Amino acid sequence: MITYNGAKTLRNTLDYIDDLLNSNNKFYCCISDDASTDDTSKILKDFKIKNPSQVSLYIQKKNIGILENYKFVLDKSETEYFSWLSQDDFHEINWFKTLIDELENKKSSNCAIGDIKAISLTSRSNIKLSDYDLNPAPWLFKRWPNDLHRLLFFLTPGPLGKANFLYSLFRLRYLKRKLIMTFDMLTGNGYSDYAFDSLLSYYIIPGSNIIFNSSVKMFKYMNISTTGNFISQRPEFKSKSFILTKIKIIKQEVLLKRHLMFTPNHLKIFLITLSPLSVAINVIYLCYKKLFFTISNFLK
Repeated sequence: MITYNGAKTLRNTLDYIDDLLNSNNKFYCCISDDASTDDTSKILKDFKIKNPSQVSLYIQKKNIGILENYKFVLDKSETEYFSWLSQDDFHEINWFKTLIDELENKKSSNCAIGDIKAISLTSRSNIKLSDYDLNPAPWLFKRWPNDLHRLLFFLTPGPLGKANFLYSLFRLRYLKRKLIMTFDMLTGNGYSDYAFDSLLSYYIIPGSNIIFNSSVKMFKYMNISTTGNFISQRPEFKSKSFILTKIKIIKQEVLLKRHLMFTPNHLKIFLITLSPLSVAINVIYLCYKKLFFTISNFLK
């Protein structure tokens, strides 16, 4: 788990981790705090005292950025299976057991994921499910040739959840093999943290033979009202940030194009050629959603 200034919501996640560790003494949690300036480090130190043998805690002396922090906990991990967790997310208690069983039964797969739900909450006992599904687009779960899989991922609009593949359960050896050079390449070239989750997922997913099990849920906290339509409250659909969102999409595709270093040359040229189309698909999708919710609100 990586943390930064998460004191307001962190305790919910730590309560979940505590239950998880108590349920199985083979589970292990590695936490890296990115030099938080609030009470996050204090909360984490208390949690470490409570779980001395199953928790490793690292407090960074200076802010290293989210990408470096993700790499840090991956490098420190030595378990058979691995999953990243954000400081304000948690799963159903049987999430990992179910997905581990899936991977044990299907040795050709390197990645398993469950149903991802957006929530608003004040505590784990007071979860408000949204009407918005955070699962990646269904065509990305299918087994495609690697180049075609990358192409489909590249063209899929960002709001269709493709970045959430990063919160799957992975075979650790597979993940390290996929990402060790990618992390070094990105951090060595001064890559900004923007859209890092989409970029890492782009490298991870092809060849992973993803397993999807809808019987277990992951809950991602969203700082929104529990009333009204959830999607219309997302930042990318608010009028004030709508133009800014389209600019960010263009920036994301430009950054992605810059860092396709390990993509085969024939596919790299193809993707660079399709970058304008990818931007257009993203913008058209956002415009469609914006128009849909504008009309819906008018009819109400």
